Amino acid sequence: MQKLWVLLCLFVLLYLSSYHTIGEEIIDPKETIEVRRADFNESFKYLMIHEGFYSNHFIDKGGETYMGIARNLNKSWIGWETIDEYKRHNHIKWNDSIPIEYLNWKVREYYLSIWVDEDFYSIEDQDIANYCIDLRINCTWGSYIIKKTLVEMNYPLIVNNIMDSTTVKYLNCVPKWQFLCKLMENRIDYYTGIVDRQDSQIIFLKHWVRRVKIN
Repeated sequence: MQKLWVLLCLFVLLYLSSYHTIGEEIIDPKETIEVRRADFNESFKYLMIHEGFYSNHFIDKGGETYMGIARNLNKSWIGWETIDEYKRHNHIKWNDSIPIEYLNWKVREYYLSIWVDEDFYSIEDQDIANYCIDLRINCTWGSYIIKKTLVEMNYPLIVNNIMDSTTVKYLNCVPKWQFLCKLMENRIDYYTGIVDRQDSQIIFLKHWVRRVKIN
């Protein structure tokens, strides 16, 4: 009788176990879809290859600049308070790095906010993300040039200077190297156009053109 009772209990437990698995979907880990996204850290490293530290060239329209952040274009950036305080107690010259960790953190925060707010984080290809955000930072009309290039490749966009999700959607399906080569051509045209309109800017042309090639 005791053995019968044990067998009955085992049968009930097996039944309940199988009952709870009915209708449950078993997901094979191999079948899960991984969403690819470009890495901000990689794009930040790419930017810093081209951006120096402190600069204050009298011809530069951006004015005082630190790690690519131009004061004339970003007057409210909180990092200027730290830089101004540092200058009050230290002599600073071209391309000097300011050894304050808080300032480095604010620089990364500045670029990360652009990365998120302008949907760069949704770009899938790392090379396209690197190049597009570098163009966006280096050129006042960078987003316009990106959109203009896509339109020239027959993607239906309104050409303005705003990065948006529709632009990113096409960046994720455009033929990569065809797009990047055409974007490089348009970038050179933009730089030469600046010099044609204001020949004093020719002093920066060599650096701009060097920046055009993909690292």
